[in-house]
Formats: sequence, structure tokens, C-alpha cells
Amino acid sequence: MKTRLAVAALVLAIASGTLGAADLRDTRKAFLRARTAVADGRYREALDLYRKVIELVPQDAVVRFEYAQLLRDLNVPDEAIKQAREVVRIDPSFVEGHRLLGALELAASERDPSRLDSAIAELQAARKLSPGDPSIAAPLARALLSRGKPAEASRVLEEAGEPSQPILARLTAEAKAKSGRVKEAEAIYSALLEDNPTDRETSAALIDLYEEDDRLDRALELLQMLEKTDPENTAIPERVTLDLARAGRFAEAEKRARDLAAKRPENRAIRRLLAQVLFEKGSSPEGERILRALVVEDPDDDVTRRALVGELLRERRYPDAKTLLDDAVKRAGDDPHKTPARDAANVELGYLAVLQKDYARGMQILAPLAVKQGTVNARAVRIDAGAAREKEDYAAGLQIARAAAAAEPDKPEWTALVAEFLYRSGDKKKAEETLGKLAASQDIDDVLAAADVYARVKDFAGSGRVARDASVRFPESSEALFRLGAALERTGSSAEAEKIFQKLLQGRPNDSAAQNYLGYMWADKGTRLEEARDLLEKAVAREPRNGAYLDSLGWVYFRLGRLEKAANYLSAAKEYDPDDPTIEEHLGDLSERQGDATRAIAHWERALTLKHDEPDRVRQKLARIARKS
Repeated sequence: MKTRLAVAALVLAIASGTLGAADLRDTRKAFLRARTAVADGRYREALDLYRKVIELVPQDAVVRFEYAQLLRDLNVPDEAIKQAREVVRIDPSFVEGHRLLGALELAASERDPSRLDSAIAELQAARKLSPGDPSIAAPLARALLSRGKPAEASRVLEEAGEPSQPILARLTAEAKAKSGRVKEAEAIYSALLEDNPTDRETSAALIDLYEEDDRLDRALELLQMLEKTDPENTAIPERVTLDLARAGRFAEAEKRARDLAAKRPENRAIRRLLAQVLFEKGSSPEGERILRALVVEDPDDDVTRRALVGELLRERRYPDAKTLLDDAVKRAGDDPHKTPARDAANVELGYLAVLQKDYARGMQILAPLAVKQGTVNARAVRIDAGAAREKEDYAAGLQIARAAAAAEPDKPEWTALVAEFLYRSGDKKKAEETLGKLAASQDIDDVLAAADVYARVKDFAGSGRVARDASVRFPESSEALFRLGAALERTGSSAEAEKIFQKLLQGRPNDSAAQNYLGYMWADKGTRLEEARDLLEKAVAREPRNGAYLDSLGWVYFRLGRLEKAANYLSAAKEYDPDDPTIEEHLGDLSERQGDATRAIAHWERALTLKHDEPDRVRQKLARIARKS
């Protein structure tokens, strides 16, 4: 940059072919005075002088570049962008011009995400002209991360060499973590903390990594160290409480939450957290009283209202949830400032309709909210797509998927959703093309999205093929391993699936989803039942309101012949997932074992009504009962 700016006077001199001697002298003087005014902090004068020089030499890229920089520093971003665009138009080989324009577009993308692609294009142009420049690599990597391309961001930063500054090292670690290279990311963060144990930003990033990787014990260790060194930071004890709850350590979480609420009763967030811990551990009435009291204190507190609605929906208390949501919509009225709150309440009303199997009503509410004025409401899209699956309205599903993909073209979830509904609509060739591109991506999220679509359309061989390749290319990805294990089990390769889940649990011993899957596999086969029970007890202890986990634990107790405990867990599972066909089948098996054939038949027939994944197996049970009777 210094070399480029040093030739500014020479560039001005070249312009003498179009300027008279007096004009040339005036231009040089104005240019030097502008620089002096900037150095002295006389910015208004500097702006006027730069404008004067630009009038005289409008095709001088360096003068415009300095002017654009000054505008940026004075927080006049729109004019700065306009001038930076002129710089790269006049001189497309001006590296710093592309870098400045890219950085300005990146800053503007925080307000207008549509500017992100322009930022990436300009920074890529700068990178092409000056490969490996850290001052270009850093903003380009940030832009790529925002666009959901962590693998590409990681490659850009690696090209720039070993990061020399902590901020670059943290950015490199973030890109690696998001692209599935967790161990490398952890090593970078750990090295930074070793050099500077008081680096809070690195500590926070490492805590995020541990939480994302389900290593909550490590996250808690770091948080508790920070709690000692920074006792005045009230956010840290709240984070500790939250992670204790996420780890299933509800008694500790409750004690901490009560202590914090007693010390700071004005802190609504901690009272809300206490309520949610109480709900999770089974103390629903007290949790509900706390949340309702918070809503009464501040009826416009949409966060608390949504938390209470969420708990009521989990408990299938639909009328109570609807009353709260209708009130939220009424309070928002037509006030444009309350549009987000009104839309959020309507999304939950759409979800409520779907839970009640009124799919047409749910889709009617959700469709206009899923993609509104070019902005995607991810929750609305997911619920609407789920309703379209259940209703088998694949045309509507494809329409909403395409709208989301058009608004956020780089989000693999929506690209995969389009492929799914193309597949369901019969255009398997086009769906396979899209899924093939996702599966070949260097970004793990793209690959997993493809595997998930194959699983949803019950092409488990396809899902396994994609997941196996992903587990080779991204060996640290526990999610790729989980999908591979699940696909293998569904295609009949249960022995290999067991090995995959055992491998996964070696690296993530507290992974409740893997515990549940492996425990259920063993229970279903009637082997290693005590080990299965141990795994499933751990999964349920961590997520006591998870219907699938409760069903698995009930099933292993059924296999063990402990029918009373089996009945308790299977009944609890049905409370949380009343329309799950597998739970219904298991209740039928339990009823048969207890000698109640009539009840068994009712459960199995309902399992078929609920679209059981393996209907022939259920029909065989019904036929067996019929032969006996």
C-alpha cells in the first residue's frame, strides 16, 4: 500500500498532458494540503481539497482511494463505497482499491445481507492480485463464514500462512471448527490461552467450541475458572447454570438458579432459566408459576411469553398456548415496530395447528411468513415443509423450498429441501443432481444436508453412501458418523452400525442421541440388555422429556421382563409423543404380554394409522392375535 500511495505525485504529474502548468501546480498543492489536513485532523477541509483534486484529475485512482478512505473513517459509508467503486473501475489492478471496497461492502452487509456477495467478489479480486495477504484473507474469511462457507474460509486463511496475530488465529480456529476440524481449532485456541491466560475472547470461543461439541464438562471447567477471575461478570454464572442444565445436572442447575434469582430478583433472564430447569426436571407447576408471573409483570416480554408457550406445547396444553399466542398477536396490533413479535406469535400459531394435524390451516398461516419481503424465517419454513410432508402436498413443499433457496441461495438446508421435494414429486433425476453437488462439497454442512434428504425419503443406502464418504473426508465429524451408523442399521448392517456408534461414544461419551440409538438397537435385538439399560438411563437422565428416549428405556425394560417399569416409561413416552407409531407398537406388545389382547390390537391398529415405518411387522402381530382368537 505504501508503495502504491507513494507514486501519487507521479500519477498527478502524468496528468500534466491535460492540465496547464498553473493547474498542475494547484492540483499538486491541493493534494498535499489535503494529506496535511488529514494528518492534522482538519477533516472538513481535507474533504473539500480532495473533491477539488478529483475535479481536476477525475481519472486518478489513488486520489479517489485516499478520498474513499477518509469518507470511511468519517463514517460516510455510502459515499465511500461510491468512490471505492470508481477506484477499481479506473484501475482494476489496484489491490488496495478492491480490498477497501470489499471491506466496505462487508460492513454494509450487516444491515443488508444482499451486499455480502459483492463483498466476497471484491475481496476475491484483491486476493487474486495479491495471494496470501493477511489483510485481505481476514475480511474475506469473515465474509465466507457469514455466507456459510467455512471450508473455503479455512483455505483462504491457510494460504495467508501462520497467523501472526491473536485475532487472525481465532478466525482461523473458528473456520476450522465450523468446517469439522475441531481438534485443530481446539489446538489453536489452547495455544492462544497458554500464551495469554486472561484472553477472554479466546476463552469464550473455546467454551463455544466445547458446548457445540457436547463436551460440557470442559466448557464448565473454563466457565468456573472465569467465574473466579471475573466475579463481577454476571453473565458467567448464568452460562454455568445453563450448561449444567444442558448436561442433565438439574439439581445443581436448580440450586444455582435459585441462588442467582435470590441475589438478583430483578434479573428476569435468570428467573426464566430457573423456570425452564424446573420444567425439565419435572416440576412443571412451579416453573409455570414463575413464567406466568413474569408475563404479568411485563406483558410485552415476548421472550418469556414464547418460553411459556413452548413449555405448554410440549405438554400438549394447546388451548392454554393458543390463549397466550392470540393475546400476543392482539397486543402487537398493526404497530410496525411490533411486526417481529406479531410474526413470531403467528408462526407458533401455525405450529400449533400442525401439532393438531390441521395441516391446511397451519400451512395457510405459515406460507406468507416463511419468506417475507426476501427474508427467510427458518422456523416457519421448517414447520411448513414438515406439514407439506405429512399432508403429502409436495407441490406446496417445493414452492416454499424454492422460495427459501432463492432468498438464501448459499444455505445448504434450503437447497437440500428443494431436492427433497423434487424427489418426492417424481423428478428424481434433478434431485439426484442437486444432492450429488451437495455431497461433493468441501463444507460438511452441505454433505450432511444431502445425507439427511436421502434418509427422509427412506433411501438409506444413499444416505449411508454420502455419510461414509463424509466420515472419510471429515474424520472428526461426529454427525457424519451418527448418520452413517443410522443408515447402516436401517439397511440391515447392524453389526457394523454397532461398531460405528461405539466409536462415536468413545469420542463423545455423553452423546445422548448416540446412547439412545445404540441402546435401542441392543434392546430391539434382545442382546447386551444391561449395557443397553445403562446407556438409556443416561440418555433419559439428560433429557427426561424426550419421548424417543423414554420409549427406548421402556423397551429395554420390556425386554428385561420388568413390565411395571416398562409400562411407566412407555406411558411417559406417549405423553410427550402421543402420535409416535413406534411407541404405539411397543404399548401393544406390552399389552399382549400382560394378557390384554383387545388393548394390544387397539395399539397396533393405531400404529398403522400413524404410518408405521414397518407396517408389515405390525400386521403380522395382528394376524398372530387373530389366529390365537
